[in-house]
Amino acid sequence: MRLSFGRAVGNPAVQGTLRTQLRFHYPRITEVTFTDDTVEVVGEGLDEAELSAFVQRVTRTFAALPNVPVRVRYDSAARPAAGAWVPSHDAEAFDAAARSLAADLEEAAADRPARRTPDVGSRPAGRGLNVYGHDEASLHRVLDHFLRRYFQRAYGAQELRVPSMIPTAVVDRAGYIETARQHLSFVSPLDPAPGPFEEFLPYWRETASQGSARDAGIHAYLGIPRDVLNPALCLHCYPLLESAVVTAATPAVLTLTGSCFRDESGNLNHAERLREFAMREAVVVGTPETVDRVHGELADFMIATAELLGLDFRLESATDIFFNDGAPQLLFSQLLSDNKFELAVQDPATGQSVATASLNKHQTHFTEPFGMKTEDGRPAVSLCVGFGIDRLALALVRGAAGRQAPVLESLRDAVVEHLATRSGPGGTR
Repeated sequence: MRLSFGRAVGNPAVQGTLRTQLRFHYPRITEVTFTDDTVEVVGEGLDEAELSAFVQRVTRTFAALPNVPVRVRYDSAARPAAGAWVPSHDAEAFDAAARSLAADLEEAAADRPARRTPDVGSRPAGRGLNVYGHDEASLHRVLDHFLRRYFQRAYGAQELRVPSMIPTAVVDRAGYIETARQHLSFVSPLDPAPGPFEEFLPYWRETASQGSARDAGIHAYLGIPRDVLNPALCLHCYPLLESAVVTAATPAVLTLTGSCFRDESGNLNHAERLREFAMREAVVVGTPETVDRVHGELADFMIATAELLGLDFRLESATDIFFNDGAPQLLFSQLLSDNKFELAVQDPATGQSVATASLNKHQTHFTEPFGMKTEDGRPAVSLCVGFGIDRLALALVRGAAGRQAPVLESLRDAVVEHLATRSGPGGTR
């Protein structure tokens, strides 16, 4: 079923928002394309009148948004001449982390299961969920260790181990429900009251012959949700730093790894859009001057990391997808500022760019609700950098497949060669 709606949408940021929202609200849509004067959707069982009204409403909301071009900070296809760009990240910490990465890759390759052990490989495990076999699981682990080592060596970051859930009260206080409710998955345990608890099993046996309930009646047997699955790891950091006082010399730097959960409805797949995915993040809280400096250093670290891994990429300005009433203002703010940069890696399999990491300035969005200040009484500011481990590993696996080489050995050789030349970003100059 193919439907066309007469509505010109030329702004790339609005196109991205509309495409994501359409597939989120209408999971049966499989494709959204744009021409000069139409929006075209493909799917089954679609209500043309309802979709037309939705497209009209979203495009009208963003009608006044100017078309601000993407700002490219670095493009691997047009590398600067030697000496034309001097990175500001900690090269010594980077080289030490890279040497450990090469050693970890060597060990992971040597630890492959013996032939007698079945190679289960990597495969889908459910809607937007993957299981990873030895090579991919090892790749996830060593990439995470590389990032952790850099954050700790360069900034003395304190590592956190956090649960997969976070209280709804914290998420609400951080303003996340207001700006990104589409990412939330509430956790509802069974109602512990004897009546609903005892009635649940007969209900389940009757309605869940295929392993899941056929209707919404299951809600009657669930308790009140007081937690959500992590939509973003950095949210765990702000209550820990409540009322902290930071100075120019002593910013607070935390790093953490774990799973994030975002049920993106029709946007889910088993590649770059997962319902559960691993992240390594670093959060910095400090004075505006300190955070601006660290922002530049981390941007250079992202570039150096992508070069080390042999990726084709651009570090470029980006925007989030906003669903709330203030979406145009939030989107416009990101378009005009340097508040969000993404490491857009070209997927060797599709030729499309996929965001594998992002660098985000929060200003006082999180620090004010949690009372963080500078020593002179100003509100502190924060930023976070997050690497999507699944997406980063996917790009490397697909790149290795194109070279007909095992991914662990292929990446180890690339890292060793990069360290030996020491002429690219991250090398000693």
